[in-house]
Amino acid sequence: MTSEEFWKDDPKLFSSYYKAFEENEKRKIQSINYSNWLQGLYNYNSSQISLTDFGYGFLACKKNPNRQSYPSEPFDLFGNKQKNAIKERERVRKENQKNLNFWARIKK
Repeated sequence: MTSEEFWKDDPKLFSSYYKAFEENEKRKIQSINYSNWLQGLYNYNSSQISLTDFGYGFLACKKNPNRQSYPSEPFDLFGNKQKNAIKERERVRKENQKNLNFWARIKK
C-alpha cells in the first residue's frame, strides 16, 4: 500500500490490505510447517531403516535378509500414483472393450 493510498483513499482499503497480508503470512507459515513435517518424516524413515539394519547385524551377528534402502523417489503423500493407476486401468479396460466390440461386429 502506498502512502498516497493510505492517506487519500478509502480507510477500508487498509483493512483489506492487512487481511491479505495476514492470509499470505498464514500460508507461508503453513508451508514451512508442512515442509518441516515432511523433513521429519524422511528423517524418521531413514533412522528407522538404519537402526533396524544395525540392530539386526549387531544382535544377530548376520546380515539382515529384509534389508531396506533409502527411497529412490519422494513419498506419495496425496495418493497421486494410485489415482493415476486407477485411471490407467480404466483407460485400458475401455480400450479392450472397444476392440472387442469392433471384432464382434465383423461378419464373414
